[in-house]
Order: sequence, then structure tokens, then C-alpha cells
Amino acid sequence: MTMKTMRKEEVAMRLAKPGIVIRHRQDGVVERWTYVGWIPWKRVKAGLTVEEAMGRLIQKGWQTGRVTRVPSEATLRRWEEEGVAEAQDGCRVEIDGYCPHGWPSWLIVAGLV
Repeated sequence: MTMKTMRKEEVAMRLAKPGIVIRHRQDGVVERWTYVGWIPWKRVKAGLTVEEAMGRLIQKGWQTGRVTRVPSEATLRRWEEEGVAEAQDGCRVEIDGYCPHGWPSWLIVAGLV
């Protein structure tokens, strides 16, 4: 896995599985997305590089590339009012629904429904 040179706190890669989105920072901190933003969640295990940790998660079914950009709080609120939202992979779904590919709406991921 090739990576460009980054500052220590910059994100190496974002990974997701239905219902959760995480990102690995170069300093080994793993952050989880919530509707209030990114919060520290875990650290990469001692002895592993960030790339090795991400590789292990990918082997366990975590995905890269399918997840659309994380929505802002204002976008989440607008979707809540409209009754229609995006799923993690970009499909349009009901606010408490899942897309045909198994991904939940961002409002479910954020814990708002």
C-alpha cells in the first residue's frame, strides 16, 4: 500500500463496514465517526504499522472506496427533516433504512434514528 508523505496527524485511510466508519491517522490513532465529528476510538496495536493494521481490517471485510464523504451535521439534520437520506455508499434510502447493498443510512450510523 503506497502512501504519500503526510504530517503525523493526517489521515492515512478511511475504512468502513455497515454502521461504522473509521480512519487511521499516521500517528497510530484510530478515530470513529459520530454525528459530532471524528473522535479517538483506539490505537494501532504495538508492533504493527498503520498499513499492516489497515490490511488486517480489509481482510476482515472492512471496505475502502465504497463510502461516500461523511456528511456534516447540517446535512444530517436536513435529511432528518426531509425523511430521505444517503446510505454510507451513496444510495438514497429512508432515514431509518438500508440500501440494497446492505449499507445503513448515515442517520443510523450517527445514532440519530
